[in-house]
Amino acid sequence: MAKLNESEIQEIYEAALTDSSLFSTIDVEELLEGIDEDKYENLEDYTMESINKEIFEIIKESLIENKKENCNKLIGYKYINELNELSSGRHIRWIKHTNNKLTN
Repeated sequence: MAKLNESEIQEIYEAALTDSSLFSTIDVEELLEGIDEDKYENLEDYTMESINKEIFEIIKESLIENKKENCNKLIGYKYINELNELSSGRHIRWIKHTNNKLTN
C-alpha cells in the first residue's frame, strides 16, 4: 500500500467531515431526555456481586428445593422486600410461600 502524505491525509479527513453518510442519526438530546434516573435509584449503592450475594443468602435460608439451581436462575435479579421497590416494566420472579417454588 502506498504511503499517504500529509496533504492527502488532510484531504481525506476534510472529505469525511462533509460526507453526510458518515453522520450519526442518533439524537443525543432525545437519549438523554429518555433516561429516567429514578428507575435506577434503588440500585445506587449496589454492585452485581452484592445483589447476587443477597439473593444467595435468602435462598440459603429458605425452604426452597434445588438451592443451587435456583440461585443460578436468579443471577442478576435483585431481592426486594417492599412493594414500592417494584419497577414498572421489569421482569420479576418470586418464591411462592405455599410450595416454596420459584415462579415468574
